[in-house]
Amino acid sequence: MRRPGQGTQLKDGRWRIALSLRGEHGQKIIKYFEATTLAEAKRRREVWLAQNGRLHLPSLSGTLSELFEIVRARVWADSGDDHRASMDLYAKQWEQFAGKSNVADLTAPTLTRIHVAQCVGKSASTINKHRLCIKQALAFAVSDLGWITTNPAEDIRSPKPTKTKLTYPPMTREEYDRMLDLAPPHLKVFFRLMGECGMRPIEASRTQPSDLHTLHDRWLVRIPKSKTAAGVRSVPIPDEFARQIESIPPDPWPGITDPVEHMSKWWRQNSQTRMYDLRGWRADEWRRAGVPDQLRTYLLGHTKTSFTQRVYEELSTPDVLKMFGR
Repeated sequence: MRRPGQGTQLKDGRWRIALSLRGEHGQKIIKYFEATTLAEAKRRREVWLAQNGRLHLPSLSGTLSELFEIVRARVWADSGDDHRASMDLYAKQWEQFAGKSNVADLTAPTLTRIHVAQCVGKSASTINKHRLCIKQALAFAVSDLGWITTNPAEDIRSPKPTKTKLTYPPMTREEYDRMLDLAPPHLKVFFRLMGECGMRPIEASRTQPSDLHTLHDRWLVRIPKSKTAAGVRSVPIPDEFARQIESIPPDPWPGITDPVEHMSKWWRQNSQTRMYDLRGWRADEWRRAGVPDQLRTYLLGHTKTSFTQRVYEELSTPDVLKMFGR
């Protein structure tokens, strides 16, 4: 039996490793193992050798770096751009400390020490993503690869997050207009839905021309009930904006798996404000225009007027506009 080489990458991007064997009558037999990544192809070869009694493996699991290579190709490759980039960043941090460690040797205390060392003093978001990265990878090692039987990352203990809060510049009319002028055509209408109607990002991204209707010669856009919204609601809009909504195609997000992430990524690259502040800005405009709190609660899709007052009472903008942007 000849030891296999380092593998060959095929035209479709998959990897193949050849194993040269001798048959019962001395004839040469070539067996191939293919996988999405080179590391996984090697593991398939080793598993076959172990199952056929030709190689003794104390553990069929690979290293943490090999696991991340497989997970990048088979799990995170199909996720949104932001999630994939985020998980790749934290995977590199885990690899820095334990990349050469065998996955079967990783324990909850070991992972906790690494996790705490890298996340102490960080925000809750950073801590959660750092932990999610290793949990997803090891969960795949359990469910799909069979390298381990339990996920030690389930018992990781995290450090307390820092209480420092990030501050963002307030949304202003000037910034709102600037971003609409800058926005590409396929995003502009959805940013306006947030800024003119107070929609949540997910609500704006799902809006279709069929959501338009009229009442007393006034255009309104219907916002369906969502997980966080109190119920179906309709928000008045200017006539010219209704014509823009009518031009939304049946599939406004071709090839984009996460429209909200796509919108948010563009916004972060072009403004120091938060995209979600479009909704808060509209709530503030309604308040300044004299819209009663009970009506604002309905328009924003909240369940309690007290919540609307608490969250959106202190916002400020330099201009006072007429009700509903007219």
